Amino acid sequence: MRSKERVLRIFRGESVDRLACFEQTIACSVASDILGRPALTSGSSLEYHEARAWWEGEEAHDAFKLQVLKDNLELSEELGFDMVRPRLSVLESKPSCRINEYTFGFGNSQHGTFFTMSFDPNTQIWGMVKKPVQCSNPYSVVHRMQRILEHLTDETTDSNFSALDWLVGKVGDQKAVLCSTGEISIPIDQEWLIACADDPGIVERYLDCIVEISLRKLPFVKKHGADVIWAGGLIGGSDGPVYSPEIFKHLLLPRLKRIVTKCHELGLFYVYRTDGNIWSIAEKLLGESGIDGYGVSDIDAGMDIGDVRKRFPKLVLCGNVNNKTLQLGTVEQVKAETRACVDKALGGGHIFGSSNSIIHGTPADNVIAMFETAREYGRY
Repeated sequence: MRSKERVLRIFRGESVDRLACFEQTIACSVASDILGRPALTSGSSLEYHEARAWWEGEEAHDAFKLQVLKDNLELSEELGFDMVRPRLSVLESKPSCRINEYTFGFGNSQHGTFFTMSFDPNTQIWGMVKKPVQCSNPYSVVHRMQRILEHLTDETTDSNFSALDWLVGKVGDQKAVLCSTGEISIPIDQEWLIACADDPGIVERYLDCIVEISLRKLPFVKKHGADVIWAGGLIGGSDGPVYSPEIFKHLLLPRLKRIVTKCHELGLFYVYRTDGNIWSIAEKLLGESGIDGYGVSDIDAGMDIGDVRKRFPKLVLCGNVNNKTLQLGTVEQVKAETRACVDKALGGGHIFGSSNSIIHGTPADNVIAMFETAREYGRY
């Protein structure tokens, strides 16, 4: 059975020969170990590499984007993934200055938007060093999004899928192709959480903008060859969602439903991705919303794939090998946990992978063993 057929049959609830495999994030350093050469794939360090490329000029940045596409595709072939997704650019803007080898500045100091980002080569983490003076408050964010909507035309939207076109042209008839258009969540910074309580109207306007942008883009996503919407958004952490179930029910759920409905009208499947413990909103998010899949089941946060399967037997589940085992365990321990994960998923409806993402420091042998075991053991 071809990978594409396997994935689409899984989402339609039909029988397949085995589970499907996919990993949403594999750090550049781990991918490099797997491929035996420097690779640009994903993870925190990818933003640093993009900043460097962009600082060298548009030609270098274009070369970077193409290399990311090629490396991710080669990695998906090496590990036997059934789904692929385009990755191009992760930075929103070009650096405005370079402070040293590992630190770049972005934004404009005169407008209060200047901030700095720095890369630690030991941990491979790229993080903010200096925050902008002018915080992005909800009102300014909504204003910018409304401006985007005013200038969003069919022509500009249609021309914005070069990475998707490239990937579909390479493997669109063999593997299921993902696209992240349709992401929706409430930002979890302090300003937005305060707004949820003090001015929910501005949060609703923000979410309405997201929905409107998604509804305009989704037909073009389908036109350019995507099969699955791999979207969602961060909701919380190990202790649960950062906002109440009531806020989720009244502000987020009805708008998520609109996006999911549009996807289904177009023949697209929708997967909601989020970390954290979501049991307090599980009935709404995993059931009432109408989503087709949940990714990634975060076992460290209490989202065991076996428990989720019992509550939602028809939902396509993604994950759920413990990342601690994957990073710190032996090959045999990884194989054992892989088999246990497959058993807990109880047959079909399973896109196999880690419970979160594969980070720097994870042994390449463990990653290879995990997917080899999954493909061999996960036959139906």
